[in-house]
Amino acid sequence: DIKKREDEQKNNRPQDSVFGGKLYYLRVRDYSTDGKYRNDFYIIEPKARKIRVKSPYPGIVGKKFDVVDKDVVVIGEKKSATSVQHYLVKLDGETLVDKQYGSDEIFWRGFVEVRENEIYAILNKNGTFYLGKFDKDLKLLQRSEVALHEDTFFSFHEDTIYVNGADRKIEVLNRSDLKSAGNILP
Repeated sequence: DIKKREDEQKNNRPQDSVFGGKLYYLRVRDYSTDGKYRNDFYIIEPKARKIRVKSPYPGIVGKKFDVVDKDVVVIGEKKSATSVQHYLVKLDGETLVDKQYGSDEIFWRGFVEVRENEIYAILNKNGTFYLGKFDKDLKLLQRSEVALHEDTFFSFHEDTIYVNGADRKIEVLNRSDLKSAGNILP
């Protein structure tokens, strides 16, 4: 029974990077000496093998994007006269123009994951890292009570999320409130 359900999930999975009939593609433009990816973002017409739209937003630094409400969420930088900070950035799903910025600093080397219109990303609070859950308007809903290792992946299983704690234990978080449900010592 489990094997049958796993096979159905694999076979009925949507194609990676295709949302609303559009093929979105994140291309690494370069890799800077400070360790940041500089990326370009496109909508590609796969049958014609042509670029339909290139995002005019030059500040995409994250390694992953996701889609919420027909818009694309990336990790991007915002420069001021004295610093560079990183935030969730929403790109219009048709024009790829940056149209909304979050207000919480995000770890620039992290990931963006959307589950049921909730956006997950790694928060950077003065050099301490947490899992953040955001609404589709990029407003922080909750953050994990447990500090995380900044390069963590996150894996979802039913009502829990598995992440690497700052101490390298595997932390299990309740998805509903991001509170600790225990940990696993490898």
